[in-house]
Order: sequence, then structure tokens, then C-alpha cells
Amino acid sequence: MPKIRLARVLLVFLVAVLIGISARVSSPSLAASAPTQSTLISQGQSTYATGTVVYPVSNMVDSTYDSYRCTPSCAGIIHFTTAPSTSAIISWYNDNNDFWASVPFLGDTNYNMPKNFTIDGCSSACTGTPPASGWTNLETVTNNPFNSGQYAVSLATACGGSPCTWLRMNVTASSGSSGNTDASWHMDVTACASTCVANTDAWLFLGDSITNNSMWHAPTSPPNFMQTVNSGNASYYPSEIEGGVSFSKACDWLGLTTQCPDGEPASPSMITTVLSSFPTAHYVTINLGTNDLNGTGHTWPDTASNNYEANMAALVQDVINAGMVPVVPTVPWAPTSCDGSAALTDNDPTVSGTPNHWIVNTLYANFPEIVHGPDLWTYFDTHQSLINTSNCPHPTTAGQWDYRTLWANTMVSNVYAASANPAPTVTLTATPTQTLTKTTGNSSSVLTWSSSNATTCSASASPADATWSGSAALSNTSPGVSITPSATTTYTLSCTGSGGTTPVTAVVTVCKVADLNCDGTVNIYDLSALLTDYATTVATADVNNDGVVNVFDLSALLTRYGT
Repeated sequence: MPKIRLARVLLVFLVAVLIGISARVSSPSLAASAPTQSTLISQGQSTYATGTVVYPVSNMVDSTYDSYRCTPSCAGIIHFTTAPSTSAIISWYNDNNDFWASVPFLGDTNYNMPKNFTIDGCSSACTGTPPASGWTNLETVTNNPFNSGQYAVSLATACGGSPCTWLRMNVTASSGSSGNTDASWHMDVTACASTCVANTDAWLFLGDSITNNSMWHAPTSPPNFMQTVNSGNASYYPSEIEGGVSFSKACDWLGLTTQCPDGEPASPSMITTVLSSFPTAHYVTINLGTNDLNGTGHTWPDTASNNYEANMAALVQDVINAGMVPVVPTVPWAPTSCDGSAALTDNDPTVSGTPNHWIVNTLYANFPEIVHGPDLWTYFDTHQSLINTSNCPHPTTAGQWDYRTLWANTMVSNVYAASANPAPTVTLTATPTQTLTKTTGNSSSVLTWSSSNATTCSASASPADATWSGSAALSNTSPGVSITPSATTTYTLSCTGSGGTTPVTAVVTVCKVADLNCDGTVNIYDLSALLTDYATTVATADVNNDGVVNVFDLSALLTRYGT
């Protein structure tokens, strides 16, 4: 056994050495074009349930990616208003679980996970609402270990040569823990413009806990990966499997038990099992490096970084050998409080000798099949507040949203731009649009924004406002940024992507003291408003900003009356 392990380690190192030699499998055409166009056809369709229902079956196809929950044996059924005329990718998701909870070094429990189930179809000839019989089996899964599934099916002909106008996921057994032994899932059905056999718009996001936490399908504010891609290019609505495994390293995925003695399976390796379990996937991301490089107290180059580089090259080759397209980002930035060795902090892709420099300058060059992922190191280095220092090195909730938004916007540029290169779409809202000058201080407004097709955003104001200046997140729909302008100010957000730069503005008007309705004059209307709100805490009538509308506010208003 030790000799076998040694041979495997040497093989991984040789992969890095042999890059570019003719023996390496090379398929440059894999990433040369955008995927087959895809359309979401399940959302909003009529749904039906069988068995004991816990959460509504309509959740299964809603736009907010809620989950249907039932007690097995039970089913969730979709009825298509229009008969499908093409092949389709059928996907289901259960985001409450780790992607692969039963991995030995993780050993996590499942929650309402479908374990044994079938995907079935029924044509318009089937009778009953929903049909009680006549179902055609399309997929059968037993002892499922994953939190999701992805299957290519010819819905146009799969039901006895006829279109499947009914689609059912029928669960006969689940895996879970006490109080969570039901089955729960959301389902997407995306029609392919041609066949769903090759070049599919199907994604498998492999990675560690950062991927596991960030690439969920819900919540959808801001939009998830699939919705953001669709917003950037309406010809596509991808299927996305969140495949992050907490604590995992590249050596875990390869089954290198000497480097990673964590109990991971050596044969078949994790990467082999996952790629064979998701054959419909076309794009496979490899979001690894944080656990490989973190906390080992090393300097570059050394054994740890060399192992990581060789292992990444081996994983990329495994994806290519499976006929899929590897997608590789840089390793995210994290502060030294997360890693005393500063391996993640100092991993600047522009600095020679760092693993991120190797990814950008060597791995990309040696494997032209790789789609370049987002530069996660630079983004989080310039948005350091998005790292949760109490849960290092994971992003905050807002950072997780930006993580998936950055992934989507980068892929709109690097994958979907083969058919379109749209300009960034940007929204910027000020709430409220008018603020009041007080005798002591001013009232405030809140700026919120979102973007698509963008990789960077910047903020500016006229006149200048220190709270709205410099680099900005790609989106911040909550809580936003609070501003307290002293004069009427125009706030600008400019977002840039491969399709150019889009600036948008929001004007916040600052009204003078006691001008409660902001019409330019302190008059009877302002007096009426103040008297209406007298003895309350209404902020607009609180002229002196002391927390209550009283005689002092009335005095301040009358002093300025007619001005």
C-alpha cells in the first residue's frame, strides 16, 4: 500500500512537469464557444402533490427558490401548459444540506434529503389531475449522497414517443436527522435550444466551504448565479449545482491519503465519483486553495505550494478527461487574523512566486481549455470588510452575495459573451430622495444598488461625500449605505464589465431648516404639517432634532416663517 500511495503522489507531480507534452489530453475547443441556449420552463407552472405535504408544492417552482417538503412516500408534480418540444435539463436542489455530507472527513448529517427516488414523465394521453398511472420512468436514483441532481432528458419524445407534459419527482425514502426525515427540494427544468447532450448550459461548482456557503440558490435578493446570468444574457438560464465540500483541499478531491490523511476515499477519488455522478455538467469550477494554503506557516515556494500546484493541474486534467470544461478562479484574499502565515493575505496574483500568480500565469497558459474564473483575491482584498473575521476566512453574508454575483458577471463576460457582450445594467436608489436640514444636524438617506454584467463598480458624489467614494460592491440591496449630505448632492455609481461602463445617478435634495414639505419656502403648509405631528416623534417635523415635536420646533419654524 505505501508503494501505491507513493506512486500516486509521484504521478501528480509528474502531471505538472508533463504539461504541454503531447501525451497530455488537450481539447482547446471545449471552451471556444458559448453553451447551447437554455430557457427556464418550469417556473410558475401548475404543481400537484401526493403524500403528506409539509411545505407547499408550489414552492418547488417559485421564483424565490423556496423548497417543497413532504413525507415519503410522496411526490412533487409539474404540469406544463405547453408541451415541451426539445430536450431539457432537469435539476433539483436542497440547499439545506452540504453537497456531500457523507464524505468521511466531514461526517455531517443530512436534512430532509431525497435518498431513493425516480424522475418520471407522462404525456397528454395520461388521465387524471395529476395522472394516477401511465408514467414513464426517466431516471432512477438509489442511495443518493448529494444535495442535488442534474439530468438531461428528451422531454419532446421521452413519454412513449410523445412530449412529457407531466413531470414527477417521486421520493420513496429520505435521509436525515431527528425532526428532519422528510424530503425537501426545489426543481428547475431548462429547455435546451438543441440537444442537451454536449455543450450544455450546466454547471458544477466544486470547491470548499466558501463555495458551499456562497453558491446557494436562495435567497434571491440579490439574484442567484442563474438569475444573474439570465439578467446579463436573456438567451441563457443555466443549471447550477452547488458542489462545495467544507474543509476540503485539492489533495482530498484527488484521494491522496498521504498528503491529506483525513479519511477521504482514495479509490475512486472524490473527483472521479462526482464527475461520473453528474455527466450532464459541462462547466466544472475548481474553487480550492484556501484550506491547502492556510495555516501551514510556509513561505513560497515550498512543499505545500508545490503540492497544491501539482494537485490543481491534476484536477484540471481530470475534468478535461471527462469531456468537461474546467473553470478556475484565484484563491480568495483573507486577513492575517485568519492565517498567521499570511499565505492567503500575501497571495497577490501580480506578485511572482505566489500560488495565485502561478494560476494566472502558468496554469492558464498550460491549459488553454480553462475558462478564467473571477479574481477573488483582488476583489476581497479591495473589499476587506466582506470577510467575516469571527468566522475566518469565510465571507460575510454580503460577501457571499458578492461572491456569487462576481462569479455570474465574470461568466457572462468569459462564457456567455460568445453570443453577446452586453453593457452593464446598474440600478441606484436613494431612500428618501429628500432630506431635511435640522437646527442641529441633518436627516439621512440610504443608497442601495445592484448590477449585472459588471466586474467592478466605483462610487463618487458631487459635491464630494466621503461616505460615497472609491471602490463599491457589485450590489448592496440591504442594508445599503447611509448618507447625510449637507447640501443637495448627486451620487454616481459607475460599473464596468466587458461590455463597457454604465454610470447611473441618484440625487438627494437637502431642504432648508423648517421647510418640511421641501417646496423652497417656510409657509402655512409647513406650519400645518408641524401642528399635525405635534407631540409625536415624526422625524420630518422635528426641526431641532431632539427626538420629539414640541414648542421648540414650533418656535424654530415661526422664526423662519416666510423665508
